[in-house]
Amino acid sequence: MDGGFLFVAPLFELVFNSLVFLYRILGEDMGLALIAVALLSRIVVYPLTVKQLKNVDKNKEFQKKYEDVKSKYKNNKDKQAKELAKLQGEYLPGQLSGCFTIILQLLLLIQINYVIRNLLKYGAEGFNTLAYGFIDKFPAGYQFNLHFLGVLNLGESARDQGLTNFADSWPYLAIAGFLVLTQYFSMKILSGLTKDQKKEEEKKRELAKKKKTKNKKAGEEDVPSFGEVFQDTNRQMMMFFPLILGFFSLNYPSGLSLYFATTSLFVIIQQGILKRDKIIENLKKKYFVEKNNGRK
Repeated sequence: MDGGFLFVAPLFELVFNSLVFLYRILGEDMGLALIAVALLSRIVVYPLTVKQLKNVDKNKEFQKKYEDVKSKYKNNKDKQAKELAKLQGEYLPGQLSGCFTIILQLLLLIQINYVIRNLLKYGAEGFNTLAYGFIDKFPAGYQFNLHFLGVLNLGESARDQGLTNFADSWPYLAIAGFLVLTQYFSMKILSGLTKDQKKEEEKKRELAKKKKTKNKKAGEEDVPSFGEVFQDTNRQMMMFFPLILGFFSLNYPSGLSLYFATTSLFVIIQQGILKRDKIIENLKKKYFVEKNNGRK
């Protein structure tokens, strides 16, 4: 089997066997099998995703306390530095732990890439060499069905069809565009920024920019904290990563785009469910408070 960067053999074999198992029970449809693997991967990391979404509220709490400390000790730089370091030590480990979900998803995505590459290169015979004992091997000469919805060959990319040949490439361009949209909105959800919060963040950046200019004129050095750098990096990733991903998807097999777009879509659905549950919980709390006040 061919591997490469971040190739993890046990995980690769697990993904490969899971994909083939689902491929068989879903009527030998590789597209449906990839979607099923994507959903299963999101279910596996669901507890981590919930924790990551909860960290969004902690991030907001961190930002508020961070600004309060800077304001409170603005005339005492030594005290300010100590308190900010203490605050960062309290909150940032939790923020960084959210990266574990992203790393795990990245590893899964890379293994899916290698699985698709090996499917194309070695076919069913390649799978037979690493099939688990309880999964039947394929007969000699068997060919995987890589077509999805009758218009998409999961082993080919938009570039293989010719980017300007829209008659043939439109399904591949469509899946790439769908990937960009779902990835953008899923990252936006995980960042926890609503429209109002986004405006507030923009105002803060403007104030910070003016302050930096003022300090520069006064000869004072204004060094951004790790927390500020971390938040800025998250914002930049949310803007550019989906576009970069969409660009690369034009050159990679469309099966990879289908897998990644499905995982991103599932994040959006998960957040909708969690948000619904939170709204219901808040309504219940409000109802009981009003009911208790009415009794008084």
